[in-house]
Amino acid sequence: MVDAVLTDFTPDAWSRLTETAPGYSFVQCWEYGEAKARTGPWRVERGAFHENGRRIGVFQALVRALPLGLPGGLARVNRGPLATGENRTSEMTAAMLNALARHYVGARRHYLLVAPPLIDGALAPEATHAAGFRATEWPGWASGRIDLTAPLEDLRRGLHRSWRTRLNKAERAAPEVAHGCDEGLFEHVLAGQARTVAEKGFATTLDGRFLRALQDILPLERKMVSFVAFEDAAPIGWTLFARYASTAEYIVGGVTEIGRRRDANRVLLWRALAAMKDAGYRTLDMGGMDDVTTPPGIYEFKYAMGASPYRLEGELEADSGRLIDRLVRQRVRAARARGTG
Repeated sequence: MVDAVLTDFTPDAWSRLTETAPGYSFVQCWEYGEAKARTGPWRVERGAFHENGRRIGVFQALVRALPLGLPGGLARVNRGPLATGENRTSEMTAAMLNALARHYVGARRHYLLVAPPLIDGALAPEATHAAGFRATEWPGWASGRIDLTAPLEDLRRGLHRSWRTRLNKAERAAPEVAHGCDEGLFEHVLAGQARTVAEKGFATTLDGRFLRALQDILPLERKMVSFVAFEDAAPIGWTLFARYASTAEYIVGGVTEIGRRRDANRVLLWRALAAMKDAGYRTLDMGGMDDVTTPPGIYEFKYAMGASPYRLEGELEADSGRLIDRLVRQRVRAARARGTG
């Protein structure tokens, strides 16, 4: 039987175990969990899966206790569990899911949400049911990836014709673009993100407080990279990329009205692609690209850049059937509806 055991991993130990695991992502980075714990009502827990004394996988969970010391709460494993070594089968994932259900639901009476890091369809419904889970209405994470191992000229030719034509025109205007991990550029990104959220009136978990905490925690070699376009010394566009294992991932971005007219977003994303490739990253993840929920214009913009879409397994849930579990689930649904879940 596979068991889940909470473990106090150091950042280096966690990275060594996870960076080669299939499905490893931004939200399973050690620093992501720490930043969530510092800026919200979460406690981060990490654990290992053991079978016959052998470690076969790991997980990072965000846990929220019930008020007034009541037993139970919410536990969420987003894009986990992660198989390590040669334990990379859907059957082993199902066994790890069962271990999570026994640990969080059976032993601790939590409402448990798990979004497995497998491509949609990899887990048979009967396997997840046997593991103690049922499907939710929440689809799996969807995004797109660009393979950075191809020559840069091939990546440029791979741009959709109209995307490339507009990029050429935008580049002829010779916008000033600066990039790096320094505080000044990062503050431009945070200010731009705050304006975008205020103007468009949407909620996001990627707010300035969380991003600043995350940047503070990240080691120097993996700090997020800011790309900012300027006109007459004023920022007209910005984007931010996280780095983990061999992947660079788009986190936030935006443009001013002038930046929109200058097509600054195209220049920024192309410069980011080239810079991440030059730095040795093998994959560029577009940070969200859902053919159902992403606004069509944004989806087409990313697709035309050459991104190959992918979708992960839908979110699964498990609980003990108590009334409090149903109330926790309702709170989760409300937070999702507000865009803060």
